[in-house]
Amino acid sequence: YWGNVAGGLIDRGAEYNIHVKCVGFSELNLEKQVYALENAVLSGADGIITVAYENSESFRQAMREAEEAHIPVVFVDSYIPELGQLCYIGSDNYTAGELAGETLAEKCGGKGKAAVITSYSSNANQAERIAGFQEALDGFPDMEIVEILEGESKAALLKQRITNMLEEHPEIDALFCAEGYGTSSMGYLLQENGEKLSNLNLVCFDGSQVVNQMVKENEAISMVLQNPYEMGCQAVETLQNYFSGDEEDIEDQYIQVEIVDREHPADREYSRREDILWHMY
Repeated sequence: YWGNVAGGLIDRGAEYNIHVKCVGFSELNLEKQVYALENAVLSGADGIITVAYENSESFRQAMREAEEAHIPVVFVDSYIPELGQLCYIGSDNYTAGELAGETLAEKCGGKGKAAVITSYSSNANQAERIAGFQEALDGFPDMEIVEILEGESKAALLKQRITNMLEEHPEIDALFCAEGYGTSSMGYLLQENGEKLSNLNLVCFDGSQVVNQMVKENEAISMVLQNPYEMGCQAVETLQNYFSGDEEDIEDQYIQVEIVDREHPADREYSRREDILWHMY
């Protein structure tokens, strides 16, 4: 996912002769993200593109430092509205969550016991997706959310917690994976225990190679497909407009999402970018 965002940043940056440095982390880590943002400010970056995955005072302070240094910030994937960024470019996460809820309820025939799988339900984008998902299920009185499971962005931990949850709640027959770690973990679990989990209806955000193949084969699985490459392209386009003094058209941009399943295959797939030079923290 983030490789595709970075690919969009680099490809569009090359068109405008903008040097793009991609900073990443092996696991989501607020302390490391804040450190990277502070370094970007101190190094005099002309612009910053980042995800606002956690609404915390340390993150807000880093954004204040960027504002004081007159460095424009574009949020992708997730944002905190009241901060002083140029704009947000990404999915309308609340609406995407609603779409996921409606899809899952339809798969269950309007009746089922659902669980939500997330990394941190307090993360801005995931909180919005869960809220939208809950709103959609309110329209189906016989659909119930049994549990919201957090996996702390750790695939091995998620696999174990999902397994434990399904053993403790055998009545669960519907799952919503609100982000990529949960999706990948469910893909491996289905690959290892396909027959045991054959009663599950699944709607997930973004795909892994395993899940992408399962979507094509299994009618019980659907995917909310985002467009991270386009997020990266549009983020650089926004900064280029800012640098050129063309600020009138700078505004939040929602990148279209779509439901992909066996009957409605994707017209695009994420390609693994091998050319991204990541600076890891």
